[in-house]
Amino acid sequence: MLNRLGLATAVVVALYLLVTLMRGEPETNTKATNDYMPSSAQSSSMNDKMNDKMADKASVEMETRKLLAELRTIPVSEYAVNLAKYERLLELHPGDATFIRKVAFYSQKIAERNSVAGY
Repeated sequence: MLNRLGLATAVVVALYLLVTLMRGEPETNTKATNDYMPSSAQSSSMNDKMNDKMADKASVEMETRKLLAELRTIPVSEYAVNLAKYERLLELHPGDATFIRKVAFYSQKIAERNSVAGY
């Protein structure tokens, strides 16, 4: 059941990424460098950029899923380990409110523990 769910999730994410990449982002000041490229080179360059973006998003998604799966197995009382993993998630997803809250929570717990222990 989980394998099917994982496969379905991967397909949905892949389709989402493909549609997002097909829409494209507005180009900023790349016209000057593309003027001197033959059209086949421009097409190849665009394909490379799209592939890089898709690979980056896919690798971020895979790392995120891996970290979240690892976090489910770590007890809440393991403050330092949880903090490190949530900090990494926050690097991958800057501004994510959940990860910001978790980093603040585990940072506070470590600070409290250190103050009680006299560090």
